[in-house]
Amino acid sequence: MVAAALLVPQIESPLRFVVERNGGRGYGRDDEGLQDAHLLDRLLALDIVNGIFGEDIVFDLRGLLVERFGANLRNQVRIPAIVNTRLGAS
Repeated sequence: MVAAALLVPQIESPLRFVVERNGGRGYGRDDEGLQDAHLLDRLLALDIVNGIFGEDIVFDLRGLLVERFGANLRNQVRIPAIVNTRLGAS
């Protein structure tokens, strides 16, 4: 579980980099017009990501990292860390 807690958050930035290197947009504007990085679920929904990695890999990544029907590792490894930090646990 320690490896997942360290590695899962590291996926988002390189994925954004790959999207941008292939002509996609890893950043957008929020409602106030400020630049905002696309989060993992939005990045995995981009057509360019399907083109780069293929639908099967994107489906697996979505299932493992962001979808409720799947493992949702991204949220599963972050929530305990946030709760422990707020409760003062080490």
